[in-house]
Amino acid sequence: MALEEVILEQVSAGGDPVIHFWKWKEKAVTIGSFQIAQDEVYLDRARGSGIPVIRRVSGGGAMFHAPGGEFVYSLCAPPGVILNDIPASYRQMLGPLAEALKEMGLQPVILENNIMIGENKISGSAQRRMAKAVLHHGTLLYDVNHFEMFSIIKGDKAPSETRGVCSNYKPVTCILDHLDLPMEDVWNRVKDNILRDREWYHSEWTDEEMERTRELAFGKYSSGEWNLKL
Repeated sequence: MALEEVILEQVSAGGDPVIHFWKWKEKAVTIGSFQIAQDEVYLDRARGSGIPVIRRVSGGGAMFHAPGGEFVYSLCAPPGVILNDIPASYRQMLGPLAEALKEMGLQPVILENNIMIGENKISGSAQRRMAKAVLHHGTLLYDVNHFEMFSIIKGDKAPSETRGVCSNYKPVTCILDHLDLPMEDVWNRVKDNILRDREWYHSEWTDEEMERTRELAFGKYSSGEWNLKL
């Protein structure tokens, strides 16, 4: 989460657009910027299992993350590069991911900020829009333990009335529910589709970016004031 905010800061300051791919190596829950944690997450269960609950800078709903269960992509660019019309921007950003799923033999449908396989969500996404930069990030579910996921996040058990933004619950599916493909193969297809027809170069995090990331990670994103604010 801290790295995502650093990217947003760098692009806002006039830096090049950034495409960032990553995976979770520990279990966690993320919630949208305007959500009430206790309405979306079984906080006692999360604490008892040692699972942190982390508030994103973007909107969207609560998500459960696990090692090997998904990979995450983000794109950050000035307004206009990512379309200003929000529904159109989701179609723009989700198009390459949906195309990769089609190439794997699935029949994805873009529905608002999600990609659906039939009635089930296989990818969700969210955005943060600032004056000089837009961050779009999303996840592709590869392997899901449905029981564990919905023992920690409330899903369709979340209250219908809350002072925060409700998660838009949809039943989920994952790649392994449909295809017997190694995660690396899926990852490569998605990466190739997102990068196709783009001019790009690979870069490393600078010392200054990592220092700022540590400041945010061990300050803001480790604090109950940010993560659990009501």
